[in-house]
Amino acid sequence: MNKRKLSFWEIWNMSFGFLGIQFGMALQGGFMSRIFQTLGAEIYDIPIMWLAAPLTGLLVQPIIGYLSDRTWSPRWGRRRPYFLVGAILSSIALFIVPHSPFLWVAAGLLWILDASINISMEPFRALVADKLPDSQRSYGFLVQTLIIGVGTFVASSLPWMVSKLGASDSAPSGVLPMSVKVAFAVGACIFLISILYTVFTTKEYPPEDMEEFEKEKQKKNSFISDILGNIGNMPLTMKKLGVVQFFSWFAFFTMWGLTNPALTEHIFKTPNPTKELYAVESKNTDLIKKYQTEFLTIAKRDTLFFNNALQDTLVNDLNLVHLYKEQYNAIKNTEERGNYLTSIAQDFDQEKTWYWVSNNKFQKSSNLVGSYNGVYGLSSMVFALILVFYTSKRRINRKYVHMVSLILGGIGFISMYFIPSPEWLILSFSLVGFAWGSILSMPYAMLSSSVDPKKMGVIMGIFNMFIVIPQIIAALGGINFTYKLLGDGAINAMIIAGISLIIAGLCNFLITNKDAITYNPKEIKN
Repeated sequence: MNKRKLSFWEIWNMSFGFLGIQFGMALQGGFMSRIFQTLGAEIYDIPIMWLAAPLTGLLVQPIIGYLSDRTWSPRWGRRRPYFLVGAILSSIALFIVPHSPFLWVAAGLLWILDASINISMEPFRALVADKLPDSQRSYGFLVQTLIIGVGTFVASSLPWMVSKLGASDSAPSGVLPMSVKVAFAVGACIFLISILYTVFTTKEYPPEDMEEFEKEKQKKNSFISDILGNIGNMPLTMKKLGVVQFFSWFAFFTMWGLTNPALTEHIFKTPNPTKELYAVESKNTDLIKKYQTEFLTIAKRDTLFFNNALQDTLVNDLNLVHLYKEQYNAIKNTEERGNYLTSIAQDFDQEKTWYWVSNNKFQKSSNLVGSYNGVYGLSSMVFALILVFYTSKRRINRKYVHMVSLILGGIGFISMYFIPSPEWLILSFSLVGFAWGSILSMPYAMLSSSVDPKKMGVIMGIFNMFIVIPQIIAALGGINFTYKLLGDGAINAMIIAGISLIIAGLCNFLITNKDAITYNPKEIKN
């Protein structure tokens, strides 16, 4: 089929749904570890709790790809029904996740959320290949990356933004603060709205030979044999790209799993408050006094903080809780509140004052980690924007663009160990963003130029194996084993992520297929 070239806005419309998908992925990737920690998970337990995500992708993406290849509706098309179903399920899961009462509930909801995102995401990759001629493939995937960058930046900053608008960062032990709950609710709405925009503004091409398509559908279901056959006959370029993908996604899975504990500990010096940490810090009398002073400072200006702390057995006598709450709320002057709090401070539980100050710091620094994390979305957007303008008129060498981008990202990860203050995270995550922008576009552009267009959906689904297998290995102990070779600090995981990304960059030397490396116009014979 000769496909016409699409305008920028046509490509924008068909890619816009990825804004919502990326909102879901960014909130999941940036804040699930924080949710796990708040609900009581230890750092070394976090990778295994992420196992649901890659396992779900391994199962769901080839199935959805296979089914969407065999779907056609004159009204809804081939890929769009899957966008819509995935969006509805993802939005529901996003809304519920931060309200999880127990750790096992959050882990189960991660499974549902990731499955739902995958239902939407895989057909979006195939849609670009379906709609665009080969000469626009790089351009199309880069526009998609541009939208993904916007989504990553905004979604990663959402808890910080809603906190600045007045939502509380404080909550009792085992409860997520309101800033996180509101952020996930906003993300759920944007996910659904952006998918609906693409569904209603984008038309799809029908199968090239409808009669052959209908015959294929009537054949006895051979899903497993077809999937296995396609895996066995995998193009050599796809296998080589798989090696690059393995090390790339090992790195980013490490980032999603351990960035929050690594940076809150190493950069912000505000680790998650656990009983084990209190047992250590309570031996330092001066430190505990400092926490008590900080508690009074926060409480005199933040009524919600103090009232929640009171309810959380700050004072063991229930009658005193009601009395202190009533008297405190009656005082409107900040300085008078401070004097009142000082007069009753001897009744406050020492561990609770320590916890509320420590948790307040941890939640606020987690918001900032999320916000800094969003910088990689912003820089991936800049990366995509530059290449969108370039590829609209010229060809690029996809292989070398991908190689350089991954190596820069690896340097960004490693730099997190050495930077002297949080502000430098902007530079670190900017470099990581170059890698992320390339990962979301270059491998798919190279792959789509090397495979049978009739099997684009199932091939994209199978290609996902090279994304999920390294994540499964990482979750089953790969992260914990490798970073502990360097030491116990979670920040060492960022060094491992950097090394892995640099290896991925160098593996691009394996790619030799000229059609995959750059677009080569086919000669038209008279």
